[in-house]
Amino acid sequence: MTRAEIARRSRVGAQTLCDWVHRYNERGLAVLAGAARTGRPSLLDDGQVATLRSWLDAGPDADAGEH
Repeated sequence: MTRAEIARRSRVGAQTLCDWVHRYNERGLAVLAGAARTGRPSLLDDGQVATLRSWLDAGPDADAGEH
């Protein structure tokens, strides 16, 4: 699954997803855990969440350029 697909399924823009990744890379998971929640259940299944976590753990993608 691509980052664009994760953004679409999460009902956020690609830029928002990119911002989340940058905040995570700068300040860790706590910054995301403290974000306001809408109360909606996740649109990602466990496998998609695992993929997203692996991307976050891998750090910035040098080939993607700055957003």
